[in-house]
Amino acid sequence: MRKNTLHYIIGGGVVLLVIAGVIVANRPGPAREPAPVVQVEQGGEVALAPPVPLITSLANPTENYQMNPPEAGFNDPQQPATPAIPHAPVSAKAPVQNVWLKPARVSSKDTPLGPLTSPSILVEKRALRLTVFDGDASVKSYRIAAGAVRGDKNVEGDRKTPEGDFYICIRKTAGQTPYTRSMGLSYPNTEDAARGLRNGLITASQYNSIANAIKNKSKPPWQTKLGGAIMIHGKRESRTGTLGCVALDDADVLELYKRLPLNTPVRIIP
Repeated sequence: MRKNTLHYIIGGGVVLLVIAGVIVANRPGPAREPAPVVQVEQGGEVALAPPVPLITSLANPTENYQMNPPEAGFNDPQQPATPAIPHAPVSAKAPVQNVWLKPARVSSKDTPLGPLTSPSILVEKRALRLTVFDGDASVKSYRIAAGAVRGDKNVEGDRKTPEGDFYICIRKTAGQTPYTRSMGLSYPNTEDAARGLRNGLITASQYNSIANAIKNKSKPPWQTKLGGAIMIHGKRESRTGTLGCVALDDADVLELYKRLPLNTPVRIIP
């Protein structure tokens, strides 16, 4: 009798151990979160792709900050600069060829520019084009040369044509300019002056002088670190790069000079 009871006890223990092992083996582990998904317009689901690393922005190039002469005109072949990828700065150490500036088609080249009721100018730097408007209607476009270094002008000598809204603040005729005819632009404007003040390039007094000149539609100071003497002038010839001015062929600037009075609005875009 004792022997049989002992067998029962041992057998029962073995059964309990087996059952406990099965329970442990089948115990659910910690829940795994499903992979993030994103809904698509067709109603399906796709796995979320890992984020694409950002491209490190290009460092600002070393520019030549030599002072531009009055009515700064054309690039010095001894100061090369090569085009970079779109919207990237251009190094001042490579040849100035401006292959990124491809001349756009010029309209009405053989049609004389007649009288204008409400003239304004649009300069497209990348297209190498200056278009004359009368009110909202475009009248005629001309091929130009623009700054040898792409981007908005920041400081004197950076060889960039400024971008923004300006007006013709001075006009120079034969004997007053070596560039056939010249029409000076109201750079720096108040936005340029505010940037210069924030960056410590100009003083509060210089800012006020610029702001007052713009308010009165006169010529702003051109002798600050922001630069100046940005002109629309002649003597483009075969050049595609300037020190910041907008250059046209002599015949074209002579035609424009007759039709564009002081305070003509000028908008410059990339």
